[in-house]
Amino acid sequence: MKRFTRFILLAVAVLTCSVAMSQDEEVSERELEARVLKLEEKLSWMPKISGSVQLRYQFETLGGDKGFDVRRARLDFKGNIAPKLDYRLQLEFASSPKIIDAFVRYTPVKEFGIQLGQAKFPFTLENPISPLKLETIDNAMGVSYMAGMSDLAGIKANGRDIGLSIFGDLFKGVINYQVGIYNGAGTNKSDDNKHKDFAGRLNINPFKHMTLSGSVYLGKTGAQDEMADRNRYAVGARFDNKSLVIRSEYIWGYTGAQKSEGVYAIAGYWVTKKVMPVVRFDYFCKNANATDLAVKHSSEQTNYLVGVDYWPLKNLRLQLNYTYQHFANVGNDSGKIAVQVCGVF
Repeated sequence: MKRFTRFILLAVAVLTCSVAMSQDEEVSERELEARVLKLEEKLSWMPKISGSVQLRYQFETLGGDKGFDVRRARLDFKGNIAPKLDYRLQLEFASSPKIIDAFVRYTPVKEFGIQLGQAKFPFTLENPISPLKLETIDNAMGVSYMAGMSDLAGIKANGRDIGLSIFGDLFKGVINYQVGIYNGAGTNKSDDNKHKDFAGRLNINPFKHMTLSGSVYLGKTGAQDEMADRNRYAVGARFDNKSLVIRSEYIWGYTGAQKSEGVYAIAGYWVTKKVMPVVRFDYFCKNANATDLAVKHSSEQTNYLVGVDYWPLKNLRLQLNYTYQHFANVGNDSGKIAVQVCGVF
């Protein structure tokens, strides 16, 4: 799209110059380039359009065939309103049309920027990762249950919310931060109480390819007269040198009086430029502070995943995941196979 736009601008500039040349003196190549750049600057507010479609098939040994589904079908619009002021609008069309991202962002300097609107909130290392780049088909359980995806508080919002945040990189990228206040009600919804939620993440990059991270989410869920705590915490680390990817986080918190906790560790290695085998250990306990051990164990689940990520073409991605699901004290362990095809344009 960007190349096409530049081609059109160049064609317009050439045509304009040709007319001028026929009537006046010849226009130099430098003048021609200057006119193209001027046109690009005037039209820089026009969005760069991209999109993706993810198709999935699932099968569980215990529950049987779950069948095919259109996991995601998205259109993404990005552009610049003015220098250092940009915007994003991302729409989801799977199941029902809805807005995923809608924000404006001003970044006067790399150390400080401000963002207003609906976007992913700063909690965990994994939440900010796009589904187009996530090593596995699904997020780790701790991220899904405690970062606003299939949240234990009943919020399903793809890790997003509406609010205001500030962000930046300090000391030449050694430290990057983001903190903000949010409604806490999820996407495309006004606040359902008078309390504003707080989310913040601090990443420290002690050396190249290595990140240490800590994040917190402090909020309330429910109507004004029925509010309950929705507090979450996460610490983790990531190593990524473009060949080897290792990431792990411990996530815990409270939904009302119920404590939940989980830990995951994932590793992947690009054996070629197109193929990356991946493994993941993933543990989560929904009711970690239950006094009755039977109740606690019944809420525990441990997943062991092996898979492969394959890019046969630049804009085509294939993923295959097998997950062995162990449920403590239940005795109905099962296996799940998932295949996902993603096309990017």
